[in-house]
Amino acid sequence: MPEASKAALLRQDLRNHKREGDALSKRLLAFSSDTSEPLDERWNVFIKSGMGRIDSSFVEFASLGHVGDLCRYHHCERYRTVDADDILGWLEDHKFPSMHERLHTIEAFKEEVLKLGISGFIYDW
Repeated sequence: MPEASKAALLRQDLRNHKREGDALSKRLLAFSSDTSEPLDERWNVFIKSGMGRIDSSFVEFASLGHVGDLCRYHHCERYRTVDADDILGWLEDHKFPSMHERLHTIEAFKEEVLKLGISGFIYDW
């Protein structure tokens, strides 16, 4: 097979792969934000997919107030990628005034991450 044909076939395969990936990404985001599905199931699928968006700068999650405080408390280095799973771990270890507040904060954070499709950000402060 001539080289031009191999290159043309590879380009076509790459275009098909991108279309399929885009469709899968849309399905993932639709599933992740579907509140009729169990939250933990949606969270696990989303986080394990590796398909969430990493924002190139600091993200302030409304459900948490100022995440930067958590990042400073956990001594994040500047320009480190902070994953949603890291933040979840910090929240699980955090001392909340009540179990109710702890559960509400964690659930609200997960729902916000899933709705936004953000799996992390670059800590640029």
